[in-house]
Amino acid sequence: MQSITEGIENLDEYTGLDLDGVYDTPPDAIIVWFDVIKEYMPAKSREAGREVYENYVHRFYIKELGYSSGNRRIKDEVYFNPETNQWHVKKLAGAGKSDILRFKNEWNKFVKGSNGIEDGTPIKLLFKNDPARADMFIKNHISTVERLAGLTEADCQRGGMGWLDDKKRAEVYLHKIKESAGSIQNLEYVKKLEETMAAKDKEIAELRAQFDLFLSQQIEARQNSSVLANETTLTPAQKRAKTLAAKKAAESDGEKIEGLEE
Repeated sequence: MQSITEGIENLDEYTGLDLDGVYDTPPDAIIVWFDVIKEYMPAKSREAGREVYENYVHRFYIKELGYSSGNRRIKDEVYFNPETNQWHVKKLAGAGKSDILRFKNEWNKFVKGSNGIEDGTPIKLLFKNDPARADMFIKNHISTVERLAGLTEADCQRGGMGWLDDKKRAEVYLHKIKESAGSIQNLEYVKKLEETMAAKDKEIAELRAQFDLFLSQQIEARQNSSVLANETTLTPAQKRAKTLAAKKAAESDGEKIEGLEE
């Protein structure tokens, strides 16, 4: 069984129980993020004779399409580590109470320095020809296509006319993006394969040319070696006979060889 603490950034330790289903996010289109709040400390301020503030991590939320929102200090015990310049989890709250366990992704984004409410496909891409529709959803805290596609039917009924159709439109849009991504990956693979094969073909052609050149050089070297060997092995009588034959051939063609001795 996968541990419910798996994937939590900067977790020192956890001794609680791994209970399946305890930390499931409720299906009410809730938007959650973590941020740091400076809290006024009355007792410490009185002791110091001045205003004293301390940093605490709060969980912010928007749900029911913006009809309710708020924030509070998280129930987990965390601390700021100046060496890593990040917040770390010293101890998680008990089963069913931990904000970090319930919202792992949002906590990890906070730890990495991103406090943006949502990541995803901007909803304006879904309504390129109807920007007013996109602005309406953004005002209702729905800024991504993924958020719109994840709405429940109850959310759509609460939102108003056309919301359910827009939800289905968002689902189709995301499905097409997923299919396109797969096609693009396949095309990139085929292109890379073709480039690899072309490089191999070029390499083979170059090797073949080098081999042909080497072979022709070897043949030429052997021919030259054979001619030289023939010249050096002729006897004086054979050389005179060869010269005489050349002279007769020249005379028969009406040519005269300059400097040729009889």
